[in-house]
Amino acid sequence: MEWRDYDPAIFFTQRKSLHETHKLGTMGMYEKTLKIEKNKENMTVGSYVWGVRIGTILSALSWIGIVLFIDPERTGIVGQALFYMSAFLALSGIFILFLTWLHRMRAKGDVMIADIGASFRQGIFLASFALILMAFQQMQILTWWDVLLVAAGIFLVELYFLSKQVGSE
Repeated sequence: MEWRDYDPAIFFTQRKSLHETHKLGTMGMYEKTLKIEKNKENMTVGSYVWGVRIGTILSALSWIGIVLFIDPERTGIVGQALFYMSAFLALSGIFILFLTWLHRMRAKGDVMIADIGASFRQGIFLASFALILMAFQQMQILTWWDVLLVAAGIFLVELYFLSKQVGSE
């Protein structure tokens, strides 16, 4: 039986994994299904990355505008909140894009949705790390062991998410 003999509607609705795809058909059908899934996934990843790029550019421009045009001493807590929010959005976008690029280089161009989720989570953690250190520096309480404690705390949270991810597989 060749791969053309299978009904595509039944085939795509009944299979549950690529391993079952290989059992159902010949190697040609497996490769065709794999290419279809990669194209659908890359389209989603591409639109996600473009959305993050646009959001990062807008938040970086707003951060630059806040740094140039808002005096934190006159605006008080509102000016500081705007500074930290725009810095968080800009830094998280930069880190998310960088980590997505690293995942893409590691996987030789094939980025999976799970890699995007990990990049998003780790980018937010890195931006949080940077902003906590900036806040400590603003309060003039930043020391080397504060950096280590904050890094250890964020590392423990990341390990928690990784252990949940491994446990669900």
